[in-house]
Amino acid sequence: MWFFGGLNPTYVGRWNDVWASPDGINWVQATPSAAWVARFYHSSAVYDGRMWVMGGSSGGTKNDVWYSTDGTNWTLATAAAAWAARSEQMTEVHDGKMWVMGGYNGGRFSDVWYSTNGADWNQATAAAGWSPRWGFASAVYDGRLWIMGGESTIYENDVWYSSNGVNWTRATASPGWSVRHRHKATAYAGECG
Repeated sequence: MWFFGGLNPTYVGRWNDVWASPDGINWVQATPSAAWVARFYHSSAVYDGRMWVMGGSSGGTKNDVWYSTDGTNWTLATAAAAWAARSEQMTEVHDGKMWVMGGYNGGRFSDVWYSTNGADWNQATAAAGWSPRWGFASAVYDGRLWIMGGESTIYENDVWYSSNGVNWTRATASPGWSVRHRHKATAYAGECG
């Protein structure tokens, strides 16, 4: 397991340290200071045998994309991805591509982007069917991208899916759980949630 970056409890300090653990008990610091600027509300993924860090906030939103195979040495894929700088976006790996969806930078996004190398990004859609939002949850399940809840102009609890990132279908407007944002989701044991 790996974790990197974040915001300290005083909301002043930001981190760019990288840590790894084989069991969740014993942790080793890969680096106290990664090549990317300290940040929080960024997204990450594992794709093409690499760990990826992208976007986030650090005294302003970012749209840089970095990768590493060892957590110590980081390579800049692009200093400015085609998608606008943002934080609290979601990143998933689906259909042989990395996907960046939604986010916030003073305004909310409902755009969807994909890349096969982290440097070159293609826009799947400028406006997905779901309302522009940030802090939502995402997962890949049953051959589809899923997004759940988040904050648009209100807190949401709707659930949407897409097999291609372009066409989105609302699975439900009222799943039974209350509206929320900054939650997480994953696919596990044949279920998504």
